Amino acid sequence: MEQGLGKHHGGLERQETALAQAERLLAEALRRRQVRPEDLAGRPKGDRRKARIVFRLREETTMTWDWIAEKLAMGVGAYAAHGVRVLQARNDKSVMRD
Repeated sequence: MEQGLGKHHGGLERQETALAQAERLLAEALRRRQVRPEDLAGRPKGDRRKARIVFRLREETTMTWDWIAEKLAMGVGAYAAHGVRVLQARNDKSVMRD
């Protein structure tokens, strides 16, 4: 189903595809960082690794700030957005490579 959706596909199908893509990207990012999903709650909300994952998910998916924040145990969506702004303000070049 990753070949693309045509105009005959409804909103629910598109939303499910976006969700599957976001969950796949999240799993890949956690695996690359050797972090288990259950360990996320024990890490600080402002963890730089979490912010990098947030940045990538926002760049490559249509998931909301709140959805991402919940998945990464960051509290509310505004805090996830703040983490990305901090990375960008620091001009963290590794964000773009990640």
